[in-house]
Amino acid sequence: KLDVVEAHLYPYPYSPVIFFLAAMYHEGLLHVAWPSSDGRSLPSRFRTVLFIDVFAVADEALRNSMAGQEEQQPTDLGAGYSQEDVVQAEEGLFAAESALRRWQAVPSGTSEARAQSSEIAQVRRQLLVSRKMLNGEAARLAGKIGDKVALSMLEIDRRGWHELDPEEQAEDPYAGSLLGPFQHSAEGNSYYYDLEAREFVWTADERQVITLADLVGLVRTAEQLVRRVLGGKS
Repeated sequence: KLDVVEAHLYPYPYSPVIFFLAAMYHEGLLHVAWPSSDGRSLPSRFRTVLFIDVFAVADEALRNSMAGQEEQQPTDLGAGYSQEDVVQAEEGLFAAESALRRWQAVPSGTSEARAQSSEIAQVRRQLLVSRKMLNGEAARLAGKIGDKVALSMLEIDRRGWHELDPEEQAEDPYAGSLLGPFQHSAEGNSYYYDLEAREFVWTADERQVITLADLVGLVRTAEQLVRRVLGGKS
């Protein structure tokens, strides 16, 4: 009879054990999926969400601090950020950085690399300024709201193409595309560089080609998108 009463009071005697095992399983998945703490190897979607969270939380914090205090001067936290603008700015920077990284991977010491070196250096400096502007504002906001995790993940990624791991290379929006065209000085024929195969090829074979003009356009677009975000500050 006592066993019957206990069965009635505790119909699922193994549920605590099952709950514990399920919690350990999901904790293990989270540990495996979580990116490294330096922030440089964050997948692009993780990084975009990070920026959205920092700007959105800061904006909400400011609005809450101003609620019912119309006569008080607003705090210097930042408001008026559009989530769409933040996403576009981060993704625009990521696209430009991906294209630049590919162009920087043209073998050094070759005539092709030397011919484009000054222009590549110029767009690199321009893009770095835009990245520092967005990351700097995100870091300022993260510091204001005390988000130490976000601060640790805002380090600028300066790695080259060959320093990326295979998963990061596969995430490249221009994976499989060619670089060029380059001009053969003697014959005037065009040819291209296949980054994945690490070789120069004579034909594009309908593959996407990232030209220097494309790179310059991506960098300029990223700069405009970042300025739109920063221009939305209070």
